[in-house]
Amino acid sequence: MRTVSVSAPWIPRSRMIGLLSIVGLLSAVLGADAAETYTVYRCVSADGAVTLQDQPCPADSDSEERRFRDQGGTAAPVAAVPPVPADPTTSPPVSPVAAPRPPPARWRCVDIDGQARVSDRNDPRGRWVPAWTLGISSEPAGLAGRAGRAPPQLPSQPPPAEVAAARQRAQAQVYVEDRCRPMSLAETCQHLREQLEETRRRRFNQQPSGRAESDVLIEQLQSELAGC
Repeated sequence: MRTVSVSAPWIPRSRMIGLLSIVGLLSAVLGADAAETYTVYRCVSADGAVTLQDQPCPADSDSEERRFRDQGGTAAPVAAVPPVPADPTTSPPVSPVAAPRPPPARWRCVDIDGQARVSDRNDPRGRWVPAWTLGISSEPAGLAGRAGRAPPQLPSQPPPAEVAAARQRAQAQVYVEDRCRPMSLAETCQHLREQLEETRRRRFNQQPSGRAESDVLIEQLQSELAGC
């Protein structure tokens, strides 16, 4: 049995509040489990000595019984663990940033008349042209003038065979193709800038209902220019 003796001869009821703090201390001494109900006995002996204990008072003493239920104290706050400071000598991993892709290749093609065009693939266009446009003579054989000499005069009535041959050569056709070459990155980027500027001017003059196609082209050109 555990007891706590109080030396005062008598403690009025008005001071019972002070005794409750002693009861709290007693609960810690008794080691009662959380939420356990326990009884404290206030015993007053014949000589006026007051004793608080966890067992019933002796028969020759005045007894006062109090029941308490331990609600459990507030848990002490757990100290927060400070974060480990980062090592200043260690750099955080850097995610690789993908470089913009260069714009698709372009080809510059020039036709026989010297007209240039830009294509997104190597597609030399071909066509038939008269032979004389290439400097190929269409005169009958043997009638072309030699260096330093005037060409001979045709007879007033040339033979039918020579006339037919001359007409055939005059109507001769030659198949020619454009000359195409791949453009450099600088040429491609310059072409894209010019095309973007031209598309914006054209869109400015278009009706609102017809600007959707230009908007798509502008977005495509801007995406390709990101790689320049």
